[in-house]
Amino acid sequence: MLLKVRKISILLLFILFSSFSLFATHNRAGEITYTHVSELRYKVTVTTYTDPTSPADRPELEIDWGHNNKTDTIPRVLIVGIVPNLIQKNVYEMEHVFPGPFTYKISVTDPNRVASVVNMPGSVDIPFYLESELVISPFGGAPNNSPVLHNPPIDNGCVFVPFQHNPGAVDPDGDLLVYSLIDCRGYKGNVIQSFSYPAGFAIDQDGNLTWNVPVQQGFYNIAILIKEYRNGKFIGSVVRDMQIIIGNCSNFPPVISTLNNELCVEAGTFLQFNVTANDPEGDNVLLTAITGGIGNENNGNNPFMAPSSPAVFNAPGIPAPSVTGQFLWQTECSHVKKQQYKATFKAEDIGSPNTMASYYTVKILVVGPKPKNLTVTPQATNMHIKWNKSECNNVVKYKVYRREGPSGWNPAYCETGVPSYTGFQLIATTTSFLDTSFTDTNNGLGLIHGREYCYRVVAIFPDEAESYASDEACNTLIKDVAIITHVSVDSTSTVNGGIYLDWSKPTEHNTILYPGPYKYLIYRATNNTGAAFVLIDSTMSINDTTYTIDTLLNTIGTPYSYRVDFYSGFDLVGKSNYASSIYSGTSPGDEKLHIVWTENTPWINTHYVVYRRNQNMGWDSVGTSLTRNFTDSHLVNGRNYCYRVKSVGGYNSAGITYPLVNYSQIACGIPYDNEPPCPPTLTVTSACEKFENILSWTNPNHACADDVEKYNIYFLPARETDFRFVASLSPANDTIFFHSNLSSAAGCYAVTAIDSAGNESIFSDSSCVDNCPVYELPNVFSPGNNDGKNDLYVPFPYRYVEAINLKIYNRWGKLVFETTHPDINWDGTDKDTGNLCSSGVYYYICTVYEERFNGITSRVLKGNIQIFGSK
Repeated sequence: MLLKVRKISILLLFILFSSFSLFATHNRAGEITYTHVSELRYKVTVTTYTDPTSPADRPELEIDWGHNNKTDTIPRVLIVGIVPNLIQKNVYEMEHVFPGPFTYKISVTDPNRVASVVNMPGSVDIPFYLESELVISPFGGAPNNSPVLHNPPIDNGCVFVPFQHNPGAVDPDGDLLVYSLIDCRGYKGNVIQSFSYPAGFAIDQDGNLTWNVPVQQGFYNIAILIKEYRNGKFIGSVVRDMQIIIGNCSNFPPVISTLNNELCVEAGTFLQFNVTANDPEGDNVLLTAITGGIGNENNGNNPFMAPSSPAVFNAPGIPAPSVTGQFLWQTECSHVKKQQYKATFKAEDIGSPNTMASYYTVKILVVGPKPKNLTVTPQATNMHIKWNKSECNNVVKYKVYRREGPSGWNPAYCETGVPSYTGFQLIATTTSFLDTSFTDTNNGLGLIHGREYCYRVVAIFPDEAESYASDEACNTLIKDVAIITHVSVDSTSTVNGGIYLDWSKPTEHNTILYPGPYKYLIYRATNNTGAAFVLIDSTMSINDTTYTIDTLLNTIGTPYSYRVDFYSGFDLVGKSNYASSIYSGTSPGDEKLHIVWTENTPWINTHYVVYRRNQNMGWDSVGTSLTRNFTDSHLVNGRNYCYRVKSVGGYNSAGITYPLVNYSQIACGIPYDNEPPCPPTLTVTSACEKFENILSWTNPNHACADDVEKYNIYFLPARETDFRFVASLSPANDTIFFHSNLSSAAGCYAVTAIDSAGNESIFSDSSCVDNCPVYELPNVFSPGNNDGKNDLYVPFPYRYVEAINLKIYNRWGKLVFETTHPDINWDGTDKDTGNLCSSGVYYYICTVYEERFNGITSRVLKGNIQIFGSK
């Protein structure tokens, strides 16, 4: 493909380059790209844009493959003159076999970058550096090809005119591209200290680069990082170093417009829209699409590159002040992808002496058609779902979703798959395009009679792209069994409790297979899980659907579950789903009780009402809950309170009483203060020169408690792992503590609050302090004169020093004294001879080991000592 660079007027280029010609030194812009050849073999292409008049021409480049310090010489295979004597394109290519799975940084460093880059002072002395990352995954998957950049990396603009550019990147594999601006790099990828971005630069995720606005003419270089992601994982990147040439001109680029910059189209639909470009100054406009290759690249995210039925853009060949092109695309199933296609259009005002361009990207998502003719048929306790195979034979599987009750959801424009907010849950994934049925057994547990089940199906494509969801299809199981409606505690007792049991009779059973006579067998379990049922009774009529009261039960100590089996003579027609009573309990808090309950029912309860017994032995509603818990607050500690929970709900299919109301047993409890107060907020100040730390904290009674009486203080000394109890302090208003007589002030503190019931709060956030070691040496002493003054060399008063390593040398470098004791106590004698050292200057090096919070640290003292009065 013949590459085009926006034509820069000869006058402008002459003005810009003439003053730089003596210093122009080669590289202007470039990038590294790669394509997979086979297995671990890749073809790497280095593309550079250079000044052809520079003596620093490069027939070959040194390339670093990013492993084992491996470098090669990569040859130039193509030269293209873009602007004669000003800009030359160079293409270098080479194949390389990488050693195995890894992330490789492929790079090129060239010492010659062009001079006089405005935002890179000293650019003539800064190497030119390009880098791309290649990820070869150890987990397999399709090999990666880097994005291909179809718009050259040299562009021009005018001062005080917004600048636009788009690299025209297309990913051959259809991977997601993420754009960002980074600093240009120098030798071996190091940051260029003098580099900076002028104000107003930005790049969006369509690759549209803007600069609002250039204020100074000249050369500018920037770097664009393009990262590739596949299924959310990083798989490679390309860095483009590009040059922008700003002239002292006044020309505004054309304006591009279309109806919408984001479109959604169902595969098989013919997509057509117009793109119009107008020049605000009346210059002639050339409108084109950045179309990529000529069919020699894989299908990426560019609709013009689709290997089958690619898009076309028909635009007038003759420039005019206002031009309109037509985008045409007959989409098909092979175009369905998870990522959007991006069609980027470019408008140039070619009539101006200083050509300007603008860019516009339209994103197009091609969506697979919805599966059709979904049917749902009940089969015993299962549902059989069936649908037509997709119109797209590149579908690889289907996903089946279920919810209870109709959703009323209609997919919005471009809304694919089945979003979670619809209430549907994924229950199955088939294995092939032809696998168009599924039997829902609820994971072998069976579905529930009386509930309406609704389904949708989505077709899945090779890259996990989802089609539109099918229409919704719903059904209920055949009502050929008893459906329990009430398991309600009628009386609460340990020995004489009672439960009311009721059910809805079968109405759709096969009377030919099961002519009667009919009866029900009633089973009970002493739990709410439906385990270990025991037959307790039977009824002899299909209309006998109430087992009035099941008595002599311990409704205080256990919940109960029931199951009703329907018989025709001696033949079992079917078993009901089991249902349990509501079983409630209480747990105490400070002036509150927490009521919680459990249940297992085939119907759905929509809400619960909690009742509390009043002083007249009646019941008052104290609250409503949508969940199985409730907290009754503002109670009196030590008083007994009793509660009963009412559930309200039902089935979502016709023919069954609604709503269904059931009650729990009575549960009682006594609130008391078992809740610790909130912790104080602690501050610690160290007076380490006094070997003392001062603690102060907030009184929780002023913020989040009302009965704090005292505090416990804890200390974690440096280099220890557990807090030690230090002291208790009361009353609550006493919030300052002096921790004195410390051998080491370094450590952390925490404070807890204790309330009137003895509850202790959690630790406050710990607050830590460090020591402040002091160790200084004098520079003079007078041993040997026996005057009782300065006879020993000792440090000034010191603190928090564990040890030292002191060495004292004479002027000839002989070691005359050494010690590790911080007190030193040198009497001035030579360690080898035992003789008193002569008067003069001596030199010392002393490593001081200081006690710090994080352990023993060292620092080095160096100095000299003047000895007086010695022989």
